[in-house]
Amino acid sequence: MSKSLLLPSEIARLRSAKYPRGEMSPPEKKKLFEENPEFKEMNENPPPEVVKVMDEMQKKAYAQLLPSERVALENKKARYLYVVTPEQIIARALMNRLLSSAEANTREVRQSAENEAERLAESWPEDEGFGSSDMTYSVQNMLNNAGFKADFVGGRLQRLDKVASQKLNARFHEGPKGEKEFKAWMKNQPKEVQEDWDKYNEENKDKFKTAYLDPAQGEATKHFLTHILAALRAQYLMYQTAHWQTKGLAYYGNHLLFQRLYESVESEIDAVAEKLVGYTGVSSVHLPDQMVLMQAYCSRWCSVEDLHLRGLQSEKDIQNLLKTAYESLKAQDSLTLGLDDWLMATASSHESHTYLLQQVLA
Repeated sequence: MSKSLLLPSEIARLRSAKYPRGEMSPPEKKKLFEENPEFKEMNENPPPEVVKVMDEMQKKAYAQLLPSERVALENKKARYLYVVTPEQIIARALMNRLLSSAEANTREVRQSAENEAERLAESWPEDEGFGSSDMTYSVQNMLNNAGFKADFVGGRLQRLDKVASQKLNARFHEGPKGEKEFKAWMKNQPKEVQEDWDKYNEENKDKFKTAYLDPAQGEATKHFLTHILAALRAQYLMYQTAHWQTKGLAYYGNHLLFQRLYESVESEIDAVAEKLVGYTGVSSVHLPDQMVLMQAYCSRWCSVEDLHLRGLQSEKDIQNLLKTAYESLKAQDSLTLGLDDWLMATASSHESHTYLLQQVLA
């Protein structure tokens, strides 16, 4: 039989009990002893068998708590020694649909989150900020160390051990969307965990929006990413149209090829758009501005009549955009770890596109 564990909801119930500290205050004791003299004798001189039972019960209850929960019980202020708490790492995974609320309550996930929070507390430089990209890497570490398989696909952290559809790059979620999973989990957390989460988000909301970019860095990032976003959106439409327009003896093979290409680009569009909004605000994805850039790329590529050569021209242009953005932002010290990773992963993906198109023409 497996060992019974205290779930966060049970811990919260115990902490909200009449004597949440596990003992009565002196006035409460005095009142109890006055009303029940026999309790005073039992409290001051308990029989050995009672002492033994009480010690065993306390040890069992204490052993079922994670180190962070023990710290919270002994000294709530100690929780703020963390860069991020274990619960904040789990909460981010829930909101990104990388965990279900049921998975978040398992001991494996709680222990892995605890280990990651302690690792950060020991190694993270005091004068260095902790942004949303850093949190994403911590979520990845937590998931992998808990026995799941998480990696970046198209620049976005994904659960690879489970998928929500036939597409490998689909975001995993179990049951309702991540927001609902998160709320269900957070509702059952102890009060101090909920307060930690609210305080953490309030203190870091501006950092999450700007990703620690100063105005000059933000403008440079906006310039390159808006062009990359527009080019990818134009390429998505171009490949989708080619999927419909292809014909001839190799129709079916080409039909599937172009479908594979536009589906691959789809996840990249969402990922870079989210980064762009996070770095520079919602105005950076203003649709009329995007349409002007998309029209320019579509006109350039559609001047090439052959569908495969048209695709190769688009891949060449996008590789140039990615390379220029990477080199320029790195030189300006504007390249965050998350953006660095996304640019590299996207360039690698589009090298595969080029290979597939060249094979058709060989």
